[in-house]
Amino acid sequence: MSKSNTNLAPVNGAASSTNMVAARLPIQAATLAEVGVDPGTWMVLCDSIFPSAKTPEGIALAVRYCKARGLDVMKRPVHVVPMWSKALNREVETVWPGIAEVQITASRTGLWAGMDPPRFGPDKSRVFRGTVYVDGRKEQREVEVTYPEWVEVTVYRIVGGVRAAFSETVFWEESSPFKVLTR
Repeated sequence: MSKSNTNLAPVNGAASSTNMVAARLPIQAATLAEVGVDPGTWMVLCDSIFPSAKTPEGIALAVRYCKARGLDVMKRPVHVVPMWSKALNREVETVWPGIAEVQITASRTGLWAGMDPPRFGPDKSRVFRGTVYVDGRKEQREVEVTYPEWVEVTVYRIVGGVRAAFSETVFWEESSPFKVLTR
């Protein structure tokens, strides 16, 4: 398998424990070699870069994603995020780009001209009720969340040789994972 291949191979297959690299999330030495990560770096990825990752597959996916995009995984351009898969009827770990990846991608165009700090709207509190999955079981939950009603970011891009501003407002309730819970 080539190093540019981003298909996730089994991480903890039937190999004997002697082929495993010891870490919080053990992984086969062959998989580390395939993705170009040494055992010390794997330990840093497990303990410092992705401490909330639950599986070696999630971290390996992040490493492969970063390699495919030409990103340095040690700079935390992405996050390993658990999501419930209805199709698989279990939680799976996914890779989400962070703001660092967005900025890196923008700067690679040669047209990125910076951004202002985000502006936040007023805080709002709301109780969300709904069904969540815990260890594969459905449970009813209620949680009160306080959040900024909106955030606005202004980014700058060179357009026709001139630095131009582009602003966008995102409302929390439109982009929150809590939107899937019933009111």
